[in-house]
Amino acid sequence: QLWNQDTGSGKDDPGMKRIIDRVSQYFTLIILIIAVAAGIYWLFTDPSVAIFAFTSVLIVACPCALALTIPFTFGSTMRWFGRKGFYLKNTQVIEELYKADTIVFDKTGTITHSRSMNISFQGDPLDADQLLIIKSLVRHSTHPLSAALFLRLEGDQYDPVTGFKEIPGLGISGEVNGVHVLLGSRRFVTGKEDSGEALKTWVYVSFNHKVLGYFHISNSYRPGLEQVIAGVAPTHALHILTGDNEAEKTTIEQIFGSDRSLHFNQSPADKLSYISRLRSQGHKVLMIGDGLNDAGALLHSNVGITIAYDVYHCSPACDAILRSDRFAALHRFISFTRTSLTIVYISFTLSFLYNIFGLWFAVRGLLTPIFAAILMPISSVSVVAFASLSIAFLAKRKLG
Repeated sequence: QLWNQDTGSGKDDPGMKRIIDRVSQYFTLIILIIAVAAGIYWLFTDPSVAIFAFTSVLIVACPCALALTIPFTFGSTMRWFGRKGFYLKNTQVIEELYKADTIVFDKTGTITHSRSMNISFQGDPLDADQLLIIKSLVRHSTHPLSAALFLRLEGDQYDPVTGFKEIPGLGISGEVNGVHVLLGSRRFVTGKEDSGEALKTWVYVSFNHKVLGYFHISNSYRPGLEQVIAGVAPTHALHILTGDNEAEKTTIEQIFGSDRSLHFNQSPADKLSYISRLRSQGHKVLMIGDGLNDAGALLHSNVGITIAYDVYHCSPACDAILRSDRFAALHRFISFTRTSLTIVYISFTLSFLYNIFGLWFAVRGLLTPIFAAILMPISSVSVVAFASLSIAFLAKRKLG
């Protein structure tokens, strides 16, 4: 319920819903005209048929199948996505994923694997108490680098933290056992700008404003990243936005291609501005991030996806949560939205054909009202069954 509260992000209403509303509005008017016209025609031709033609037209015509197509098709898709580890906020996300023509990736915690990072400490050796203080502090942060440190530091006892603060793009701070701890970028901890030659991922740490050193963290990219890029690159423009420096620019270019838009040293505000600029140019943007640092960008994209280790580790700004162990299937989820839209169009076609077929016999006075009443629910059941069974069959084959 919290996830589905109105965030006021200004995201568009689903286009398919608008089409259905418009079709349903004219559908009712057209059926009434056909029923009256048939009744009047038979009133002068054969009065005994007039009442049957008039009522049969009203009964056999079924807008229900049109109205049920999208909820059942998208609902089934949403259910199967959830079974495969991809959780959508609502069915509207399916249509927005289908429309997306641009994908923007965050780097740390999104295309990199925070649970398998290589970590070493440079500086005065840290004793067990100091390590425990650091672990107690990072335990309160959801940032991928904090999560990586938490997993690698030893100890399962935690000290209470007071005055905890997390500043997106900079670092975290708090007081543990009377020690004021700063953990984050060089500028945040030491007050000095990062040196030009130090293009590495360093997390500095200070106790009571005394710098102890820094953790050197080298990234490990998620398994299946190459397959994801190969799957989406032919149909989407790809961009990278990251708050990290250009230390791994060469590696990223090898994975994504040197012709992609790569942007480093991006603050949360920079990411939001970049997304807004893409949307103002008419692009339908899919943003894939890890949560807090990307909250603004996720919120202002057409679709925002958070990569998380569980469904509770997400940003309220996102539209979908992809379980991290299912990252390699991301391109298949995006591709399957096209399958869902195809089934919607087929269901629409079946529904219209049924109505044309039923009306053809009804206006000719060949249907009794009772027989028309039997046909009407059959159309709805058949369309719903087709949509649900088709999604189930194709999801098993395409989503793995």
